[in-house]
Amino acid sequence: MNRNKNYEKYLKPLSLLLITYWLFSNALNTIFPFFGKLPIDEIVYTIITVSIFRKLVVRTVKIDKKEKIIIIIYFVFIFTGWVSYVLNGQQSLQSVVLDIILLSRFIVCYFFARMCFSEGFFMDLQHSLNKLAQIITVGLFLSLILNFVIRIWPTNSIRLGIETQQLFFSHPTYLTSVAVFCLIVFYMNRNSKNYVFITLAAVIVIFGTRDKGFLFLGIYLVLLILSKIGIKSNITFLLVSTISLIPIFWDTIAYKLISSDTSARSLLYKNALQIANLYLPIGAGFAMYGSNQSIKNYSPIYNELGMNKIFGFTMENPNYLTDSFIAMVLGQFGYIGIILMIVIFLFFLLLVKGNKLRNEFGLLILIYVITSTITENFISSSFGMAFFFTLGLSINSGTEKDYGGEDKKMQDMINFEKMYKIVMAKKNYC
Repeated sequence: MNRNKNYEKYLKPLSLLLITYWLFSNALNTIFPFFGKLPIDEIVYTIITVSIFRKLVVRTVKIDKKEKIIIIIYFVFIFTGWVSYVLNGQQSLQSVVLDIILLSRFIVCYFFARMCFSEGFFMDLQHSLNKLAQIITVGLFLSLILNFVIRIWPTNSIRLGIETQQLFFSHPTYLTSVAVFCLIVFYMNRNSKNYVFITLAAVIVIFGTRDKGFLFLGIYLVLLILSKIGIKSNITFLLVSTISLIPIFWDTIAYKLISSDTSARSLLYKNALQIANLYLPIGAGFAMYGSNQSIKNYSPIYNELGMNKIFGFTMENPNYLTDSFIAMVLGQFGYIGIILMIVIFLFFLLLVKGNKLRNEFGLLILIYVITSTITENFISSSFGMAFFFTLGLSINSGTEKDYGGEDKKMQDMINFEKMYKIVMAKKNYC
């Protein structure tokens, strides 16, 4: 028992360290280029994977039926890419294996959180995670002010009359993702003190000038207003709210993803459709289109499509080739891959719906993740690892069955958390 307690006391700083590293991995690689050459990601991934297998071998954890379905569908998804690789075989086996590892990072991090952390861990972590988000928000906001006064970091462009900021990240989207993560954390602790940090984080998102950031802020604002007047939202409401905000951004969506002949993402989607139709129904296979490995070992399919002659898609400058997770899935796994990935996300939504205690928290994570898959290869990145690890920790608090009164331990936990929020609210009021 004491051994378990000694073990668990190291988990809180470890989880906070992992989340911080994943959120700022891009910044570290941008500031210190040599950092990206260190095998840190590989070491972390290996440790996490070994930890999961250890839990599976000793059978000390139970997972939900929906999670078992997610695992099965995910393996079918990987098998689809493998079959396509065997049939087409245009990339090396090493590239294929590395592509599989990158695509499995979000699933691995989710189940690492689910299997290797106790049920009450996230509630213990919540206060420390909130403090971490506060520190990050203040740091980014002060950096933003500093960059207005003394131009230290480059500005990306001017959008909507706002000078786009990226600070020490390689692109504004990464700055936006860190600020959004902080906003999601603050949503768990909606008190008078945190509303100041919510405002600061929202300003950072605004100066990132990403459409997905503005969309998220719209949904977030609606949820804050509803919670303030005592109305609890549900999964249906959040999905309807997200869809209802799409018309506001439709011109941008239509230009960048559908109608434009010059937009990078539009070209990426059009070619993905062409590949999916050419390699019916399972796509071109691993490391062939839109993934990091398709760039490192420049995929022959880019030459066939003439993309090697277009700026941003060339071997020397492939910056736009990984601009969409969905385009990558469509190109590499075809229509079957898209269907399987949609089903996986639907089951994640059902898992979040069953977690009554942190329903909105999990939904906010999934909404941002899903919108990000349209505009970047978010899931395969370190940000995807941070978001899904945190999602796994929150889901670990209990399933729908636990909240029906059948699990006294979980019910006690809920009551304790309610009392904790009341005490903190009175403390802030005083």
